Amino acid sequence: ASDHGYTAAAFHSYCDGIAPLFLVIRASTGYVATAYTVVPFTSIYNYKSAPSGYNWLNRLYPSGYQTTKWTNSNPTSIYDSPDYGPTFGAGYDLYIPNNFDTQTGYSNPHSYNIPSNTALFGSYNTWTVLDMEAYAVVPPPFIPPPGTIPTGITYSQSSVYSLNTAATASDMQNNTA
Repeated sequence: ASDHGYTAAAFHSYCDGIAPLFLVIRASTGYVATAYTVVPFTSIYNYKSAPSGYNWLNRLYPSGYQTTKWTNSNPTSIYDSPDYGPTFGAGYDLYIPNNFDTQTGYSNPHSYNIPSNTALFGSYNTWTVLDMEAYAVVPPPFIPPPGTIPTGITYSQSSVYSLNTAATASDMQNNTA
């Protein structure tokens, strides 16, 4: 956010269409939390679903506090609006507004499994975002050990990595997969 802007438009211009997406958010209360989604934001003015347990929210800081991971129990895991920053959960368990460095966000326990007496940023709605970083989560490239692939054979990708299926590769001679 400090590099590209504290607006919903800036967030969506860089993050729409990217999944999985991992966010690190530092609030004005001194707290740091993370958010993770397996479904992309696309600015559709509607809820989007992920299987239960796939998306999560997590409070990381202040020190001395046990890290708490909140997983989605309701498949309605994000609210996808171009007018809001990242928003998670059917009841806006995490809501980051437009102009999130000056407007307060809130965390409202609703559709994520939240441990008792836990607030992402220390309070319900007395915080703004000091900074936010977004990371695209991509599987690492497979680099075979030296000497395991014969030379002189052309390889092609036969499928794409997803949450439910493994990617495979086969050589053009169809003798391995």
